[in-house]
Amino acid sequence: MKNTIVFPGSFDPWTYGHEATVKDYLDLSPWANVDVLIGVNPAKNPTFTPEEKKILIEKTVEDDVKQRMNVVVYDRLVAEYVYENAKIWVLKWARTAEDFNYEMWIAQATQKFSARVKTIIIPQLNPVQTGVSSSILKAISKFSGDVAAYASPLVREALRLRQSEKFLIGVTGWIASGKSTLCKNLEDYSRTQEIHERKDLPIFQEIRNELAVKFGENILNPDGTTNKKILWDIVFQNPFAMQELMKSILEPLIYFLRKKVDSIKSPAIILVEWAIIFDRNLTYLFDENIVHIWVSRAEQEKRIKLRDSLTPEQIAARLWNQLSREQRVAGLKNLQEKYKNQDRLLLDVDGKDVSVPEVYERIVAEYKARKNFEYK
Repeated sequence: MKNTIVFPGSFDPWTYGHEATVKDYLDLSPWANVDVLIGVNPAKNPTFTPEEKKILIEKTVEDDVKQRMNVVVYDRLVAEYVYENAKIWVLKWARTAEDFNYEMWIAQATQKFSARVKTIIIPQLNPVQTGVSSSILKAISKFSGDVAAYASPLVREALRLRQSEKFLIGVTGWIASGKSTLCKNLEDYSRTQEIHERKDLPIFQEIRNELAVKFGENILNPDGTTNKKILWDIVFQNPFAMQELMKSILEPLIYFLRKKVDSIKSPAIILVEWAIIFDRNLTYLFDENIVHIWVSRAEQEKRIKLRDSLTPEQIAARLWNQLSREQRVAGLKNLQEKYKNQDRLLLDVDGKDVSVPEVYERIVAEYKARKNFEYK
């Protein structure tokens, strides 16, 4: 009993900062356990119920932490729980001096209730976690902002579904593997070529001008839009050129992807077709929910030739610049292992023999289950 510390909070929702505090304490106290105490405050209007918070915590902490942790829902004062269960230690975390002063005041009040109770306050020194809180996480998530550094994929997904009823899935695969066809058949819309075509936003023209400096003025059409055929011939022949292209366009692509996701009416299942999800480590954008579609190399070459009228040399250059199917499948397996307790949607689909109804039914079933908090 004396080796168990109580970590109280509203945890609405659980963040990497909360988990880091628990891990820091367990590292300092190898024989200790932690009771994570989910408080119930009738005066607040939480995003998640206490039971839902318990699920999010238990499914997202690492296995070695889970073995030394007990998650409890308690609707009374923390001091009462500590006293009634013969606990001695209370764990708190502080990101700022204001946090520390507040926790000191709470610790003093708790000691008035029971003089035997001691409080340990762990400062958060990680610069990323210092700025994270549940309220900030919710505020950024509400507008489809990047919260990958603040919470686990399951928490991010649950928060997105609760705030906007949107389920985001990345669809990736080889060129000519059937990504666009699958998305079209599933009746979802996604397009990332606006940077090269739109004229109404100054930022797009600025990026195209930057590309012209890097790759030559001939990559621009007379109207200022990108001549993608010329640009593709350059970047697919040279890995360095491809890296330079990504430096210029990846940030605005992600920015406008988030704006588009935010603008879509709820509820929605949103499929984002993007070949470079694994190449550029972008799986976090989709809460680690990924559909990978593929075809054989021969089928791929056949489709590219029919669709784009490229020479064998041009086809070979484009294929050479892409991750192999084996590398993408390895990426899926890595995600499966890393988030094995978080029920990520990871599908490997044969683009030649794909059953659209089966994929559709699987995605819709997953959406309904997650929306209703029915995690496995």
